[in-house]
Amino acid sequence: MTRRILILIVGTCAFLNAAQVVVTGVTSDCIASSSQRTAGVDVFIFPKSAQLANLIDSVLKASDDNVFNRFNKLIKYVKSAKALSHTKSDNTGSFRAEIPELDKVIVFGYMETEDNPLYWMYSEVDTSHRSRVSVALDYCRPH
Repeated sequence: MTRRILILIVGTCAFLNAAQVVVTGVTSDCIASSSQRTAGVDVFIFPKSAQLANLIDSVLKASDDNVFNRFNKLIKYVKSAKALSHTKSDNTGSFRAEIPELDKVIVFGYMETEDNPLYWMYSEVDTSHRSRVSVALDYCRPH
C-alpha cells in the first residue's frame, strides 16, 4: 500500500511541474464595416492534428452544395473531441485559458447563431518554449 501512495504522489508532482502556457485572446466580428468584439463565442484549444486540420481544410474548400455537411462534421468533431481547454469569450470579447506547452495548437471559435449558421474562426499557434501567447479570432478575416 505504501508503494501505491508513493507512486500517486510522484505522478502528481510530475503533473504539477509540467510547463503551462497562458493563452489570451479576443473574438471579433465585422459590424457595419468595423471590427467589434464578440461575446459568447465558444473557444476550444486542441493540439494540432491532421484530422482537425483536414476537417477545417475540407470546409474551406467546400462548394455551396456541400459546405453545411462538411461544417457539421467539423463541429461534431470539435464538440466531441477532448480539447486542452474550452472556454467562452466574455462580454468584452476576451478569453483566457491555460494549457500544457505543446509545439502547435489550434484555437477554434464557434458560436451558434440564427443569422449565420457558419459562424466560426480558427488560428494555429505555436506555444513551444513560451509561457504566454495571444490570439485574435476574427470572423471578419476570410477563412
